[in-house]
Amino acid sequence: MHLIRLLRMGLEVLEEGELLVRRPDAAELVAIRDGAWSYEELLAGASALRERIERAAATTALPEDVDRERVNQLAFELMIEER
Repeated sequence: MHLIRLLRMGLEVLEEGELLVRRPDAAELVAIRDGAWSYEELLAGASALRERIERAAATTALPEDVDRERVNQLAFELMIEER
């Protein structure tokens, strides 16, 4: 379940630039956890998702690296707001 969830989330980030924590596919993921997919199906699904991720990574609009200065500034601003 977690393997498929993480692969799907990674693909969503690459394709859509969004991280969906509340999963629209939660029921399917629970079914996978409960044994709905065989081991072979799990491996095949993971392999297909990995191939899609590789293709998406080659064409994503996301930057190659993190803007650390921007992240640090945002973290600082959020900490100040908490006070």
